[in-house]
Amino acid sequence: MSFALAQIREAIGDEAALKLIEARGGTTVFVPCDPREDQLLVDIVGLDAARELASRWGKEYLAVPIAMEWRIDRLLEEGLSAPKIALALGVHEDRVRRRRRKVGAGGSQPDLFA
Repeated sequence: MSFALAQIREAIGDEAALKLIEARGGTTVFVPCDPREDQLLVDIVGLDAARELASRWGKEYLAVPIAMEWRIDRLLEEGLSAPKIALALGVHEDRVRRRRRKVGAGGSQPDLFA
């Protein structure tokens, strides 16, 4: 997992992070220092999450990762098939199968230090 993804997930949680990645992954997003209801960031992640982002990155541009492996892992954990995940994410199903083999059927990569 990338450092940027880890920071975003820590700041706003998995669900809001996923919304942000799905809406703006691979781009930069301006984080206002005082988010308001009429702003795009608030439309994407909600006011509380936007405020949390602002507390860390207010007045900055945030590089939103694509986070494809994490997104594949989440869908594998939900039990979706490789073809369904491939269609949902716009990747080849071989990529999904390789990821499943790498991390195991459960989805997330095992922690080597646990």
